[in-house]
Amino acid sequence: MSLRSSVLFLFLIVMAFLVPALAGATVVRRGTLEQLVEGSELVLHGMIRHVDDDLEDTTDGPFKTAVEIEIFEGLKGERIVGDTLRLVLPGGIGRGKIMQVPGLPLFRSGDEVVLLLEKTPGGGLTLTGLSQGVYRVDRAGDVARAIQSFEGLVFVGADGRVDHRAHRSAGFTLPQLLSRIRALSERAGGER
Repeated sequence: MSLRSSVLFLFLIVMAFLVPALAGATVVRRGTLEQLVEGSELVLHGMIRHVDDDLEDTTDGPFKTAVEIEIFEGLKGERIVGDTLRLVLPGGIGRGKIMQVPGLPLFRSGDEVVLLLEKTPGGGLTLTGLSQGVYRVDRAGDVARAIQSFEGLVFVGADGRVDHRAHRSAGFTLPQLLSRIRALSERAGGER
């Protein structure tokens, strides 16, 4: 086998493993908490009260999911504690068909979350940085923890190369995260 054939064979083997891994993922740049808060119109701590994943317009879509969130605390932007926010996200179920957008998390009623939301061109709200804009609260231990999940995301660095280190979440206790977001919001002049 010639050197050229060997290189081509090696390339095909690498691609055979790489392409399926990227096919079910959305490629994004990893944002720091500071960047995510700065880019968010609204940041809140609350509870998912209802999820309706059957909002299709036709049998061919577009499939949408409505998520209703009870707000415990508005950390940035104008929202009142006790208000309910309705967020409509792409993806959902309709007439036996399922559409899921890689990088967008699935929500369940009863999930306690901290959400970072940015404005869409149409004036609505969506998750800042896809699943990067979601911290799920885990109250299983002595101290509540705020955890990010990056399932469905592949991060790239400034050079465009895949950054495998970016999948590590710093992890916070819930009080640490809320305090940090409040400070970042106040520094950026965000309303509370």
